[in-house]
Amino acid sequence: MITKMLFAALLLFGLSAINGYASEKKKEPNCTVVIAADLHFDMPPETDQYHHVLAINALGERMRLDGVILAGDLFDKSDPRILDLYRQRWERGAGHSANAAYWYDKEVGGFITSTWYMNELPEWVKKFDKKECPKPGYDPKVHPDGVTLTFKMAEAALKNEQMGKTEGGCDMLCISVSSTDAISHRTGTWFSPGKENEEVFMTLDRDLTAFLNTLDAEVGKGNYLLFLSADHGGTHNPNTVKAHRLPGGGWDSAATLKNVNSALCAQFGVEGKFIKDAIGASLYLDHELIDQNKLCYEKVKAAAIKELRKDHTLQWVVDYEKAAYAPIPEWVRERIINGYYYGRTGDIMAITHPGFFDWKVGPNDFGAQHGAWTPADTHIPLVFMGWHVKHGYTNRKTFMTDAAPTVCSMLHVEMPTACLGNPIVEITDQK
Repeated sequence: MITKMLFAALLLFGLSAINGYASEKKKEPNCTVVIAADLHFDMPPETDQYHHVLAINALGERMRLDGVILAGDLFDKSDPRILDLYRQRWERGAGHSANAAYWYDKEVGGFITSTWYMNELPEWVKKFDKKECPKPGYDPKVHPDGVTLTFKMAEAALKNEQMGKTEGGCDMLCISVSSTDAISHRTGTWFSPGKENEEVFMTLDRDLTAFLNTLDAEVGKGNYLLFLSADHGGTHNPNTVKAHRLPGGGWDSAATLKNVNSALCAQFGVEGKFIKDAIGASLYLDHELIDQNKLCYEKVKAAAIKELRKDHTLQWVVDYEKAAYAPIPEWVRERIINGYYYGRTGDIMAITHPGFFDWKVGPNDFGAQHGAWTPADTHIPLVFMGWHVKHGYTNRKTFMTDAAPTVCSMLHVEMPTACLGNPIVEITDQK
């Protein structure tokens, strides 16, 4: 079940690059990369997302630099191009050195970009916005036609930028599909009421099929490498699981934090909100309040954790800075560590039992959420197909952080400095 953004990364090779790679010289294609990654930095324990974003961004920048610095012996001197079809207001997906990044703005009613990349939209984008995009105010992201609009833009970029046509070169086009996420957050998983979720995924299936046919026609079968994945899955709504006689519910965090703060005020003789904020499972202590009253930060944190553990909706309460030796399963502990970012993440992580959301769930709420450590959320699709990929599968545990090093290994280029994953050998070592 995929509730968040799907992204498909396409490496588009000029024909001579493919032939050259297969020859005795084994020349590397001039590959320029960008990845659209609609990923959260602050929602641990999702599957290593923070490091995945760093690795993918650096992958694009690394390959672009290689294409410039190594032009000659290893890379043909073709013009590197990066196209990032990014439908959110974040520009990090394209990295620092991309030629272009585009995302949809509902207030404008079209795809826009930033002056970081260019001072004016290309004519083909202007024409596309005028012909294909809905009127301002309509948000395609929350409707199935957002999928269709995204793939239409991808096809327009493919054709207008002549991607995959460069003699001896390689381009990369990344497509971020966000409607699956937005609709699933509203309607839940397949088991929740309503047909909206089914409709958006069926639309994705049809549009992806049509786009693959376009790639076959424009670039040629065997001349492109595609990988498709997502940044997380989605947990079933508690009302849905309870209807199937399974445990589920929601955490009334506001009530819990009110009780915890009252207990801490009584214990330390200070009035105020010791836990001042909660973002998902991440709880933030008021450092200013603690410092002003000359209290010991570690003692306050320990006292807060002790009080939080009295709430039986919570399975684990973890001190972020001591997560490495917390008495919890390694699978969960590793994700807490990977999701920790000093200065941005909170002080304490409160993890609900499986089947429970980290917010109060009403009787008529049927949306899905993410941020859980369970397989429903952390088990995501990963499909590689096309250039130098034979039919196969693996049940071995792999991670989203493995996508970037797998691509690097296939292209024989250095992995980016931010890369923490490993090549998926079932793909890279095919004979």
